[in-house]
Amino acid sequence: MRRKPDHWLLNSISQDEYQKVLSVADNKLINNSLKKCCDIEDNFDFEENEKLIYKVIDSLELAAIELQREALNEGFSYQNDEFTKICHDLFILLRSLPLPNDEIEKIKEFRQEIDDFYQKLADSYQK
Repeated sequence: MRRKPDHWLLNSISQDEYQKVLSVADNKLINNSLKKCCDIEDNFDFEENEKLIYKVIDSLELAAIELQREALNEGFSYQNDEFTKICHDLFILLRSLPLPNDEIEKIKEFRQEIDDFYQKLADSYQK
Protein backbone atom coordinates (compact mmCIF):
# COMPACT_ATOMS: atom_id res chain seq x y z
CA MET A 1 0.00 0.00 0.00
CA ARG A 2 1.34 3.40 -0.95
CA ARG A 3 1.25 6.07 1.70
CA LYS A 4 -0.17 9.44 0.79
CA PRO A 5 2.42 12.22 1.29
CA ASP A 6 1.91 14.30 4.41
CA HIS A 7 1.21 17.77 3.01
CA TRP A 8 -1.66 20.14 3.76
CA LEU A 9 -2.56 20.46 0.06
CA LEU A 10 -3.42 16.75 -0.03
CA ASN A 11 -5.85 16.85 2.92
CA SER A 12 -8.86 16.93 0.58
CA ILE A 13 -7.90 13.49 -0.80
CA SER A 14 -8.46 10.38 1.30
CA GLN A 15 -5.87 7.61 1.54
CA ASP A 16 -8.26 5.27 -0.31
CA GLU A 17 -8.71 7.73 -3.18
CA TYR A 18 -4.96 8.26 -3.39
CA GLN A 19 -4.35 4.51 -3.44
CA LYS A 20 -7.04 4.01 -6.09
CA VAL A 21 -5.61 6.70 -8.39
CA LEU A 22 -2.10 5.26 -8.22
CA SER A 23 -3.43 1.76 -8.81
CA VAL A 24 -5.35 2.96 -11.87
CA ALA A 25 -2.22 4.70 -13.18
CA ASP A 26 -0.10 1.57 -12.63
CA ASN A 27 -2.63 -0.59 -14.45
CA LYS A 28 -2.79 1.89 -17.33
CA LEU A 29 1.01 1.97 -17.70
CA ILE A 30 1.24 -1.83 -17.60
CA ASN A 31 -1.56 -2.14 -20.13
CA ASN A 32 0.13 0.36 -22.46
CA SER A 33 3.46 -1.47 -22.20
CA LEU A 34 1.91 -4.86 -22.92
CA LYS A 35 0.00 -3.53 -25.94
CA LYS A 36 3.35 -2.77 -27.61
CA CYS A 37 4.49 -6.40 -27.61
CA CYS A 38 1.34 -8.49 -27.14
CA ASP A 39 -2.04 -8.65 -28.71
CA ILE A 40 -4.18 -7.72 -25.72
CA GLU A 41 -7.59 -6.17 -25.57
CA ASP A 42 -7.74 -2.60 -24.32
CA ASN A 43 -10.54 -2.89 -21.78
CA PHE A 44 -9.12 -0.23 -19.52
CA ASP A 45 -11.64 2.45 -18.48
CA PHE A 46 -9.53 5.51 -17.72
CA GLU A 47 -12.42 7.97 -18.10
CA GLU A 48 -14.22 6.48 -15.10
CA ASN A 49 -11.52 7.82 -12.77
CA GLU A 50 -10.34 10.79 -14.84
CA LYS A 51 -11.76 13.54 -12.62
CA LEU A 52 -10.19 12.07 -9.48
CA ILE A 53 -6.86 11.55 -11.27
CA TYR A 54 -6.73 15.18 -12.35
CA LYS A 55 -7.66 16.30 -8.82
CA VAL A 56 -4.74 14.34 -7.37
CA ILE A 57 -2.38 15.59 -10.09
CA ASP A 58 -3.34 19.19 -9.39
CA SER A 59 -2.85 18.74 -5.65
CA LEU A 60 0.53 17.05 -6.13
CA GLU A 61 1.71 19.78 -8.51
CA LEU A 62 0.80 22.49 -6.03
CA ALA A 63 2.43 20.59 -3.16
CA ALA A 64 5.64 20.23 -5.19
CA ILE A 65 5.63 23.94 -6.00
CA GLU A 66 5.06 24.77 -2.32
CA LEU A 67 7.98 22.59 -1.24
CA GLN A 68 10.19 24.15 -3.92
CA ARG A 69 9.24 27.60 -2.65
CA GLU A 70 10.21 26.55 0.88
CA ALA A 71 13.51 25.23 -0.45
CA LEU A 72 14.31 28.52 -2.12
CA ASN A 73 13.19 30.75 0.74
CA GLU A 74 14.22 28.82 3.81
CA GLY A 75 17.01 26.52 2.70
CA PHE A 76 14.70 23.50 2.84
CA SER A 77 16.44 20.39 1.52
CA TYR A 78 15.37 18.81 -1.76
CA GLN A 79 16.31 15.52 -0.14
CA ASN A 80 13.06 15.79 1.82
CA ASP A 81 11.24 12.45 1.69
CA GLU A 82 7.85 14.06 1.12
CA PHE A 83 9.14 16.11 -1.82
CA THR A 84 10.67 12.99 -3.37
CA LYS A 85 7.46 10.99 -2.87
CA ILE A 86 5.31 13.76 -4.34
CA CYS A 87 7.51 14.04 -7.43
CA HIS A 88 7.62 10.26 -7.87
CA ASP A 89 3.85 9.83 -7.65
CA LEU A 90 3.25 12.85 -9.85
CA PHE A 91 5.55 11.42 -12.51
CA ILE A 92 3.64 8.12 -12.51
CA LEU A 93 0.28 9.87 -12.79
CA LEU A 94 1.39 12.20 -15.57
CA ARG A 95 2.77 9.27 -17.58
CA SER A 96 -0.57 7.49 -17.33
CA LEU A 97 -2.53 10.29 -18.97
CA PRO A 98 -3.75 9.50 -22.48
CA LEU A 99 -1.94 11.21 -25.33
CA PRO A 100 -3.98 12.78 -28.12
CA ASN A 101 -3.73 11.00 -31.48
CA ASP A 102 -3.52 14.14 -33.59
CA GLU A 103 -0.09 15.86 -33.71
CA ILE A 104 -1.66 19.33 -33.49
CA GLU A 105 -3.65 18.29 -30.43
CA LYS A 106 -0.49 16.86 -28.82
CA ILE A 107 1.25 20.21 -29.27
CA LYS A 108 -1.75 22.14 -27.93
CA GLU A 109 -2.04 19.86 -24.89
CA PHE A 110 1.69 20.13 -24.15
CA ARG A 111 1.52 23.91 -24.47
CA GLN A 112 -1.52 24.04 -22.16
CA GLU A 113 0.27 21.94 -19.52
CA ILE A 114 3.24 24.32 -19.63
CA ASP A 115 0.95 27.35 -19.34
CA ASP A 116 -0.89 25.76 -16.40
CA PHE A 117 2.39 24.98 -14.64
CA TYR A 118 3.67 28.54 -14.97
CA GLN A 119 0.33 29.95 -13.82
CA LYS A 120 0.38 27.76 -10.69
CA LEU A 121 3.98 28.73 -10.06
CA ALA A 122 3.16 32.43 -10.38
CA ASP A 123 0.14 32.04 -8.09
CA SER A 124 2.26 30.32 -5.44
CA TYR A 125 4.66 33.27 -5.30
CA GLN A 126 1.82 35.78 -4.91
CA LYS A 127 0.69 34.21 -1.62
